[in-house]
Amino acid sequence: MVMKASVEDDDSGWELSIPEKMEKSNTNWVDITQDFEEACRELKLGELLHDKLFGLFEAMSAIEMMDPKMDAGMIGNQVNRKVLNFEQAIKDGTIKIKDLTLPELIGIMDTCFCCLITWLEGHSLAQTVFTCLYIHNPDFIEDPAMKAFALGILKICDIAREKVNKAAVFEEVRFCNIRIPEAH
Repeated sequence: MVMKASVEDDDSGWELSIPEKMEKSNTNWVDITQDFEEACRELKLGELLHDKLFGLFEAMSAIEMMDPKMDAGMIGNQVNRKVLNFEQAIKDGTIKIKDLTLPELIGIMDTCFCCLITWLEGHSLAQTVFTCLYIHNPDFIEDPAMKAFALGILKICDIAREKVNKAAVFEEVRFCNIRIPEAH
């Protein structure tokens, strides 16, 4: 069943707490299942049924269901690694913050540059640059070369984001919906 909600104007104001707002529901649900299924039957191969807010960002971020390359759910339990944030990875010893060897530095920097280029080509910041844990909090990095590199990447992202926003040459309102930490 597909449902569509329409919300009436909320005149209760900001003074109400969350539980009080939850008690008063202004939502009227309308069953649009038949309309949706009828519209789907009229689609030709390659066409897509979407709402008015669907744009380029959503299209490029969409997954193809059941495709192992695009649908993370298809991986299932094949990967048993624990996902850690930067601070957890430091405590766990998974990530080094000092005494990085030259090959380690080159490997990290090369991967991070690839992520930066992918972001500049239009992909999500969260799925590109911020996949490198070193970028999350450069203040914790004790290796001077790695710290300088991480701060430099953040500054490049900040400058690029600022230029794109000032030029107003992006497709979506949400060119970058993640705040870039300031490089100190």
